[in-house]
Amino acid sequence: MNVPLTPFMSTRYVGDDELRGDTLVRAKLALRTLRAASERGIATFVVDEGSHAGWLQEAKTLPYITIVNADLSGPGTHNMGRCRRQAANLALENGAQRIFYVDPEKYDLFENRESFEKISTKMDRGYVIVIPRRRSVETYPRVQREMEMVSNHTLNNIIMKASHTNQQIMRANREGPFDYNFGPSAWERDSARLFTEYTGEHGDRWESIFVPRWEAMKRGMLIGNVTIDYTHPVEQTASEEGDPAYTVKRKEQANALIQSAKAFFQK
Repeated sequence: MNVPLTPFMSTRYVGDDELRGDTLVRAKLALRTLRAASERGIATFVVDEGSHAGWLQEAKTLPYITIVNADLSGPGTHNMGRCRRQAANLALENGAQRIFYVDPEKYDLFENRESFEKISTKMDRGYVIVIPRRRSVETYPRVQREMEMVSNHTLNNIIMKASHTNQQIMRANREGPFDYNFGPSAWERDSARLFTEYTGEHGDRWESIFVPRWEAMKRGMLIGNVTIDYTHPVEQTASEEGDPAYTVKRKEQANALIQSAKAFFQK
């Protein structure tokens, strides 16, 4: 069918006179992502929440990359979710038929052409949402690997329990279990409204990209599962490994998704 995936993302790299530390690492990775998209001629839509002027200036010079300022007046309970939905809507308003949420630092998804091809092929077969599965997470920081393993196991148990009394969930999960902690996901134009219309009632930070998938499961939508070779940025792993702040963050993230799933599937 040759329907292109249109990536969308949100960015926020804030500093005083210059970017430093982990923020600088992530900002450089995001530029690498956008350069890869630009070099491949992939139209990509970005909503930026006040990033450093120097970073924005460089990013805005890239062909095929559209960057707009965040509008934080939209519905939601956290700006992270608001920005992601604005980016999704921006892509759809510009005619995208398939949108692809990507965390901005995940340049490997653009440099490895096979990932886009696998996802597109799956959607050509009628799947209205596709969730890529990482073949390996060995390139991630140790704490993140461990927390995601626990979270994936727990989320799968919650969803499978719900499927015992809901045939729609059972149907949607026929290709599961999914990689529940991997952010990227692709959506056909019609199914994307579940992403854009979410208003944060079950959390609006990390939850903003996962709860819409769960809503699709409740509706029995056809969700595809494709395995991809993904390598996490070595620079990001090095900056996070052993950092107590990231240990706290990953635990908070895992707990937030588990509590959100419990509330969602019990409603």
